[in-house]
Amino acid sequence: SLVAIAEKLGVKFIYNAPVKEIRAEGARVRSVVCEDGSEHFAEVFVGNADLPYIYRKLLPANREAAALQKKLYTCSTIMFYWGVDKEYPQIAHHNVFLGGDYKASFEKIFNDHTLPEIPSFYVHAPKRTDPAAGPKGQDTLYVLMPVGHLDARTEQDWDALVARARKTVLERLGKEMGATDLESHLKFEIVYQPKTWKERFNLVNGSAFGLSHNFWQVGYLRPHNRHKTFKNMYFAGASTHPGTGLPIVLLSARLTTERILKESGTIAVQKVNQPTLSPAQGQTMVSITPAYNLKVVLKETGLPADTLRAWERRYGLPAPQRTPGGHRLYSERDIHTIKWLIARQAEGLSISRAVDLWNEQIASGSD
Repeated sequence: SLVAIAEKLGVKFIYNAPVKEIRAEGARVRSVVCEDGSEHFAEVFVGNADLPYIYRKLLPANREAAALQKKLYTCSTIMFYWGVDKEYPQIAHHNVFLGGDYKASFEKIFNDHTLPEIPSFYVHAPKRTDPAAGPKGQDTLYVLMPVGHLDARTEQDWDALVARARKTVLERLGKEMGATDLESHLKFEIVYQPKTWKERFNLVNGSAFGLSHNFWQVGYLRPHNRHKTFKNMYFAGASTHPGTGLPIVLLSARLTTERILKESGTIAVQKVNQPTLSPAQGQTMVSITPAYNLKVVLKETGLPADTLRAWERRYGLPAPQRTPGGHRLYSERDIHTIKWLIARQAEGLSISRAVDLWNEQIASGSD
């Protein structure tokens, strides 16, 4: 799992410690304060809770928080997680049950913020491809049914809507897939509905997928993955770039990570234009190359800053990359080049002769 990978890399998780407040000073976030009163300090902060929630409830108040409240949000879902003491092999791994008039259904969900008269839903039976997903002779099922998000202006009886959703699923599984006795074989049931998404996961309006994707909320117009004022406060998740959906949210995490590392001068991110066939044909490969700022390079090589800049101006060696802010980023190869030139000088060669030798080695491919 992702947790196991993170822990192997040295990440420490603190559980059951909800964040109460994010404290800032000037243009930087200073710390996070948990509900138990503990305070945690860091150089960089990443919020992967729902971005509008972070702005409204955790960060110092500003106009952006109020603007986010006025944006459009995705629908919510009613979810059933069922443990079943009987197997139903006729229920495939992935099953989609379509409702009636799709246009009317969308209006009920996105305009009226309620459950359609004949709702569509999805049923997942993971044991079909993973026997470990349930005990032998038993089954694991989960159901996802789209529904409108929370809206104080609309009458929403969620107990009644959940009951109707449950009845619809059981009836259609019975009639269309022969699972007529499913209800009597349910060992346990966990239900999520819009209130759950809001109260347990801090999703604004109980919108299960964060901010919507209308024209004014995509691309550059979508909330950015770094705070405008607090330059060390970053975001990942469905309500920032690029958008919603599990694969896209994981991409969001990668993009945010790359931005943090690049802006902190820890790495240089190089986009490789050639497509690779793995893991997916046509996917653009991204390589992350270690890079170091000027201070690290001077400490590593012992070379005075004035001498290094003189070499760069006169001989083009080394050849660091430049950040958008104009800062130099040196690769491991750059450091190797500097050390090689220093070693040749120690042997009595002039810097110009050492540079000539280095370029000859590069040309012959023997560096």
